[in-house]
Amino acid sequence: TPAPFLTLSPLMLPTLSPLVHPAVLTLPPSEETPTPLSTITSVEPTLVPSMQHQVKPSMRPTMAQSTHPTGKHSMQPSITKSMEPTMVPSSSMQPTLKASMEPSKIPSLQPTFMPSLRPTVNPSMQPITAVEASFIMIISSFMPNLQVSRGIGQQQALDWLVDNVIVDDFKEKEDLLLECFIMILFRRDVLGQNMNYVKSCDHCEIRGVICTEEKVEKLNFNGFTKQNKLTGVMPTELGNLQALTSLHLGNHQLTGAVPSELGHLQGMTDLYLYGNEMTG
Repeated sequence: TPAPFLTLSPLMLPTLSPLVHPAVLTLPPSEETPTPLSTITSVEPTLVPSMQHQVKPSMRPTMAQSTHPTGKHSMQPSITKSMEPTMVPSSSMQPTLKASMEPSKIPSLQPTFMPSLRPTVNPSMQPITAVEASFIMIISSFMPNLQVSRGIGQQQALDWLVDNVIVDDFKEKEDLLLECFIMILFRRDVLGQNMNYVKSCDHCEIRGVICTEEKVEKLNFNGFTKQNKLTGVMPTELGNLQALTSLHLGNHQLTGAVPSELGHLQGMTDLYLYGNEMTG
């Protein structure tokens, strides 16, 4: 008996239908670092200040001092003091409150109330009167240095002569005018007299001054008491009293140096200067 034939059912055969259903693939979790949120540009304003420096310059002035130099010149005044010198001269018309140690090259139009510590280079522009010039001419014939320069005391003595003496009275006796000039210095610097109350060359009438033919021969002012001590400095002009033979100024409080000009007096016989504080 022949074997029976197998009858294949359509359900047992694979389908050849082109319809393919999509497969849902499930990927495993990613091991990559997630994208940081800060790299995402937000279109909304943030209220939290950024920790990064602003690259865009601010249009508002800053009150803090910059530590980096700028390449542009600022048109606004600086609030903080600059430690670097400026190469552009200041055109400010306001005076500075800080004293400068450098001398100014621009003359000041304002008077100064501080005395100058430097001697002036420009000579005095005060003119000399004809009367004063006459006195200078006569006295300088005995003292040539008076024509070139005069000390404060010498100038004051000349001013006294101009105010109190008539120069024409000494035309024939110029040596007596010299004696009057010297005794003005002696009366003021040694005797301490106020020359505002002296109105004539009356030195020969002073007690202690002995004159011969109106010329000073002796000056006797030795101090024997504690009262009326003489102070001051002996004028060097005493060396021009050609008739002086005796000079007694012992036991006083005179200071300074003994005038070397006294050595020019050939007729000097007595010189007493003990008990003073002089040198030389």
